[in-house]
Amino acid sequence: MKARSAKSTLTSYLTGSLVGAFAATWVAFLAVSGQSFWIDEANSAFKAVAPTWSEFCARMVEYRGSDLQMPGYMGLLWAWEKAWGPSEFGLRSLNILFFCLAIFIVGLALNSSRKVKVLFVLFSCSSAFVWAYLDEARPYMMQFLGSSLAAVGLINLNQGVWPSFRMSDLVFTLLGLGVLFASSLSAVFFVFFLGLALLACLFLQDKLRFILRQKLALTAIVFFLGYGALLGGYYYWTLALGAKASGVGKTNLSSFLFCFYESLGFLGLGPSRADLRVSPFASLHSFAIPLLCYGAGLTIFLGFVFYMTSKRPLSFQALPWPIFAALFFALTFSFTAGLVVPFRVTGRHLMPFFPFALLGLAFLSAHAFDQSKHRSVFFISVYLVLALASCFSLRYAARHAKDDYRGAAKWVLDHRHPSDVVWWAADPAGGMFYKVLLIGHNPQLNPLPFSLSLMNPVYSELEKIPFPRFVALSKLDVYDANGGIQQWLKIKSFQQVASFKSFTIWAYP
Repeated sequence: MKARSAKSTLTSYLTGSLVGAFAATWVAFLAVSGQSFWIDEANSAFKAVAPTWSEFCARMVEYRGSDLQMPGYMGLLWAWEKAWGPSEFGLRSLNILFFCLAIFIVGLALNSSRKVKVLFVLFSCSSAFVWAYLDEARPYMMQFLGSSLAAVGLINLNQGVWPSFRMSDLVFTLLGLGVLFASSLSAVFFVFFLGLALLACLFLQDKLRFILRQKLALTAIVFFLGYGALLGGYYYWTLALGAKASGVGKTNLSSFLFCFYESLGFLGLGPSRADLRVSPFASLHSFAIPLLCYGAGLTIFLGFVFYMTSKRPLSFQALPWPIFAALFFALTFSFTAGLVVPFRVTGRHLMPFFPFALLGLAFLSAHAFDQSKHRSVFFISVYLVLALASCFSLRYAARHAKDDYRGAAKWVLDHRHPSDVVWWAADPAGGMFYKVLLIGHNPQLNPLPFSLSLMNPVYSELEKIPFPRFVALSKLDVYDANGGIQQWLKIKSFQQVASFKSFTIWAYP
């Protein structure tokens, strides 16, 4: 009888997890697009399309940047490209796998009620923040997977009562931390502090000595420590080599506020990222009504959830304080690193925190649901409608389109003659991926490539290089911060002949 009941429970969990994964798959296919790669994605894609592993490694080292500090993701992306091809949708579709695995594992393995799991799926699938990074060929959805795995293990371990212990919870935690650590160096603070939270959970419940006497558990811990030491050595090597995040932008109050704006789901209903960067107040004012509507809906929903929690507080002993502390310190150290290094911390750097936040919201919402079913359904439904509106706007509104490297490159290639010189004042990796710039150009063998890559030149430097027929100019604050190219175009009487998202094309008459 017990065996039949256990089998029925497992079947129920598996069915629910598959339904959640199906919903996540449907949402992910809606979120992932075939738009042009923008700067960061083009850097990943240019390396992923290398035909051999040795060429991939050579590109990673030669064109080093933050990509070199994403070993797990970049290795998987290279292999994924060999199976699914180099198209924009093909490379981004790796995120579908990460997202669906995260939803499936939370549904199958989290030791909680079905309400909590359903709410986690609903909140994840209706998050504009999740939709934004499902549509980027970068490691952030890999971090979502790793953090979801770690959250499942840590929450289960925190809820367990001695002498209960499931080896799977330790494995999920270590596996999640391993995925996070391999995804990017930017996740190192989350890995470190969540690792401390794991030790604290085991120590506080007097499980540590028990685990250390289990050969399988001890083997898993030793393996993880060895794996972490190897990755730590690799990251140290990348730092010694000079690899680092882009120095464009810096962490300040505006970037701090943008983290909240982005992660809370406002982005889809507001202005584009480019407009926010250039003139934040004016651009936000233009979208005041939809932003206020979303903000009001979110505030009322969260206010209701916290009000119901205050009416019947959760048990103090049930709260996962080690996890709260770990996330607080990880966030604090991440922002501090952005100030010191420096680099700009935005919402994407906080992705390891996001699954924990969604699970926390799911637990609180389920707690409110138990007290007032009808009001909970109403407030949650209103929030989900507004959140999905933000998601669809982010995905389909023209203002949120990605920088059109593909369109600019195609125009140049279609209009140039073999003898024409092109100045490419945009990201060189994007130029190489879309075949405007030559890969591995050797000036001794080919002293005059048809395209030259420029970044923030002064006017005097432009007088010393071959005169162009076309100039492709992207974001002025990134690629012409000195104004040298704009001055040169004006003096030489160049005329704008085409424009694309974040690009203008200039021609000599």
